[in-house]
Amino acid sequence: MGKHSGVTWFAQRNCYAKKVGKRRFYFGQDERAAVLESAAIVHRWKELNSASIAETGSPLSDWPKGEPNRYALQARAGLVAPIGSASASPVALQTAPIAPAVRRVAVGGLTTEQAAKVYLGERKADNISERTWETVRNNLSKGIEVLGRERPIGDVGQSALVAFVAYFKVADNASQIYAKHVVQQVKALLCWASDHDQIQWEKPKRFDSIMLIQTVRPRNEKELEALKEKKLGPDRRFFRIDQLKALYSAACPVMRAWLLLGLNCAIYPDHIAGLKKSDFKRDGKRITTFDRIETLRSKTLVVSKHDLWPETTAAIMATMSDGHKHLFSRKGNGPITRTLIAQKYKKLRTIAKVEDAPGFKYLRHTSKNEIKKLSSEEISVVHAAQTPKEGIDAIYTAPNWEAHAAALVKLREVFKEVWS
Repeated sequence: MGKHSGVTWFAQRNCYAKKVGKRRFYFGQDERAAVLESAAIVHRWKELNSASIAETGSPLSDWPKGEPNRYALQARAGLVAPIGSASASPVALQTAPIAPAVRRVAVGGLTTEQAAKVYLGERKADNISERTWETVRNNLSKGIEVLGRERPIGDVGQSALVAFVAYFKVADNASQIYAKHVVQQVKALLCWASDHDQIQWEKPKRFDSIMLIQTVRPRNEKELEALKEKKLGPDRRFFRIDQLKALYSAACPVMRAWLLLGLNCAIYPDHIAGLKKSDFKRDGKRITTFDRIETLRSKTLVVSKHDLWPETTAAIMATMSDGHKHLFSRKGNGPITRTLIAQKYKKLRTIAKVEDAPGFKYLRHTSKNEIKKLSSEEISVVHAAQTPKEGIDAIYTAPNWEAHAAALVKLREVFKEVWS
């Protein structure tokens, strides 16, 4: 990509020049400004060609009349002030000539921000989607801000990159995922500058290992639980009875049904939203009593069976949809979503004045944790319909549903105070 926006010294006119299409453009004696304006013109040429191909099926043979508007392109590249401004004058012309022998931008010539503008211009000309380009631009903007917008790119060495990455490794500055994306984008910019015919930035030693943010992801359920406890703390991971009681008292009928399903069946909002009337079975046969769910957990495709408490069944029958295959539906008879559940729950926390309560999904964690206390680790895994982990695969060949059913009876006694 870099060679397309390169400029060469044109001795006859004592300035830099670039041929785009059938026309040669002259930029003056400031090499940095020449490279920036050249990139803007190349970008405009690609835009016009793409439009011509879309309209006529063939590329342009030459520039259309009135194109390019060099002043508008200079303003877009930041080389001149906007039209009408008191300082609206080109900055590309300089009095001191640069030796004709120079055929590339001096390593320290461009600032990181100027290099980023050229890079972004070329990326946009590559016909990437608008959304992708916006993401690239935003991530790069944050990276350049930390690296130093006015820092000459030639000064970006090993120590500068180490300090740059260290900034993003501090948890308070950015999330791990966001930090990884920003660092990756700045790395892409520097790799582009290194390969660019006119810039030829020199990569420092250990460049690839320095420009790396490792996101630690849990490998199994045990590590996931440990990470959640570390990040959230034990008090934020499980509901207290007083919090549940306050939420239930302030909840509308359908929210009460959702809360009870979360506690009774240890399921997430997306599972609640996806529940269908056909999921109510006993021994594989449809039932109309709505007192037992037999289905598959969508995430793991593990069998999920739960006897429903009388309170859960009553709440479901009082609020379930009429004439819809899904258990719950909107007023317009469309299915609910996990986002809708999350929004309603957020409002409920405020109404119930328990904004310190965990998120809705932690009903599942609370339910599983209590089952583990009442019965065993194995039964808690059956309760949560999780994938077999750490040598307990045997429970999935012959799950102990009787032990699970007995644990659910005990679990109701734990939470009975919530609705009493």
